[in-house]
Amino acid sequence: MTPAPVGTWWPAVYRPIGRRFRLWQALLRSVREPARYATKESVPRWAPVVFADDCRRKANVIACFGVGLDVDSGAAPRAAIEAAFGEYHAIVHSTWSSTPRAPRWRMIVPTSRAHSGLEYERLHRFLCIVAERAGIAVDLAARDPSRCWAAPAWRPSYESFELDGATLDVDEALRVVPEEQPLPRSEAPTIRNVSAYVRAALLAETQAVAGAGPGTRNDTLNRSAWRLARLVVDGRLQASDFRDALFAAARETGLPPKEIDAVLRSALRGRAA
Repeated sequence: MTPAPVGTWWPAVYRPIGRRFRLWQALLRSVREPARYATKESVPRWAPVVFADDCRRKANVIACFGVGLDVDSGAAPRAAIEAAFGEYHAIVHSTWSSTPRAPRWRMIVPTSRAHSGLEYERLHRFLCIVAERAGIAVDLAARDPSRCWAAPAWRPSYESFELDGATLDVDEALRVVPEEQPLPRSEAPTIRNVSAYVRAALLAETQAVAGAGPGTRNDTLNRSAWRLARLVVDGRLQASDFRDALFAAARETGLPPKEIDAVLRSALRGRAA
């Protein structure tokens, strides 16, 4: 991947909400010298996207020129972000809710070429994979290409920095995350002789596990397994039904079987202790 000349990738004109960012340099200035706003609600919004009819909606996305990533867990210090994403060119700044003890980051990653809304979602998944490998949890809501972003805003704890790696190569990243194909849903295990409460709990937790994305799959499975393991220990759910239901849901997300089994065994042991 080779760096693109700064400013050439950004759209010449597009309309964010509340203010215009015409070039990458303008965003750089806003990050380096953030404006002050009275309230969080008064902070203007923007997006590195061209919309049809100048109307921000997902169906109107014409072209995207960067990818946004939110790290809102409050558990990723600056050093962790730099270590995970240092090979890429990016601007990173703290968000309104960030504090020194619980830093929250917004990262804008320019791309080697303009890309579609569907490609944006795949590029976001690529960056989620990078984050997941480093143990960093990201906000999956940011995968929507029509999402608008709060402009950098001064706060007492505001912090920003730039990563000086190569521009994210769209085509290389898309090869890592191929276009999604509809997956055949796993056969839902037949579970009988359980109460309505247990059946509802199973449905809620398996849906949560099956809907988890990169960066959250393991944590979601851990939480759901821990909740349902209590029902096994209480004698209200068979251990085999517990395993079959969660295993099928977790496999839909791509988690490897050995990792799933390890999580389920751990939850059962922990609840039984």
